[in-house]
Amino acid sequence: MYFSKAIIAAAGTWNNPFIPKIKGIETFKGIQIHSANYKNPEEFRNLKVLVVGEGNSGAQIVAEVSKVTTVKWSTRKLPHYLPDEVDGFYLFNVATAKYNAEKEGKPFNAANYDLGNIVMVPPVKEARSRGILTSSGSFESIYENGVLWSDGTQEDFDAIIWCTGFGYTTSFLKNIVSADERGIVKTEESKATEISGLWLAGYGSWTGYASETLIGINRNAKQTCNEIIEYLQQI
Repeated sequence: MYFSKAIIAAAGTWNNPFIPKIKGIETFKGIQIHSANYKNPEEFRNLKVLVVGEGNSGAQIVAEVSKVTTVKWSTRKLPHYLPDEVDGFYLFNVATAKYNAEKEGKPFNAANYDLGNIVMVPPVKEARSRGILTSSGSFESIYENGVLWSDGTQEDFDAIIWCTGFGYTTSFLKNIVSADERGIVKTEESKATEISGLWLAGYGSWTGYASETLIGINRNAKQTCNEIIEYLQQI
């Protein structure tokens, strides 16, 4: 057991993969995994697979698995793609520019480079050339052998791969502070509002603007440290 006057929680998201609570999900008899546990397409060879989620992991897993078996892609909204020439380095520069603009109170417009859009890495470009990056839309519920699509039709699947992002790894704080289903704790910047002596760093914008990015956490960490120094001087 450890005792501390101040705690900084900075456990991120990777240990808390998020799967939405969809009606009937517990009845499905096939394979269900989150993208965090996906290894390679071979484990799905000759299975009919449903990939769920319109982000980068969804597009990339569709691209891979479609080479070995039949795949359908379910998304809540139409997937949006970045221009072919945009790569990770460019996105870092865009994120940095956005951060600096907002810090200085200046307008910023990068509508064509939404950081939530899909990056056209080589496997995704190749899948596009095969014409398989097509969303089948969303589904309403799950039954033991598949899903019920929004248009009322049923379709059987052998496996579902959930590319639905991550919650926040804050469950270890459950005895001292409350969090919502994704693990979000109420904060003012990084400082928890429900209890004194607790800060959360690097989880996302709810712990300080762009705090999940390298450029954002620099400012966030300095502010958090200054607040903790002031807090310790007062107790």
